[in-house]
Amino acid sequence: MPQDVITPQMAREAEATCVFTNLSTLAEAATALFDRTMRPAGITVEQLGYLVCIHGLPDVTVEDLAARKAKDVTSVRAVLARMYFRGLLRLPDRDDQPLALTRDGCAKLDEGGALWSRAQAQIVEAVGGPETWDTMVRGLGDLFAAIRSSR
Repeated sequence: MPQDVITPQMAREAEATCVFTNLSTLAEAATALFDRTMRPAGITVEQLGYLVCIHGLPDVTVEDLAARKAKDVTSVRAVLARMYFRGLLRLPDRDDQPLALTRDGCAKLDEGGALWSRAQAQIVEAVGGPETWDTMVRGLGDLFAAIRSSR
């Protein structure tokens, strides 16, 4: 049997402090909470995020969304295609043309947004309230910028 270079204790400590492990676990848990909360609207939190971006940024393109979501264009197209077939948005002929919500997309945005507010309030309260949350968001923004600049 090979000799352990990394002891089980070292592995537990590494897992507990690993940036990737902690962020991905947190993201999975938050996604599950938001998706459960938004189930009555028939959309996921990911889809709501796309609806929000498209509505809030009238000239947003597929390429812009990919950059904002830190995803590749192919992945973004796949999500948008599912939303298009549900009648939530209009897809342009080219990736460099702006996207637009349909009337149904706007209705889902309103319905999903109301449900989203419940999950958001629950999480903000759990971390200590709006001031603590705002501080955390600024820190996460700094982390995101640092990660992006290291490419």
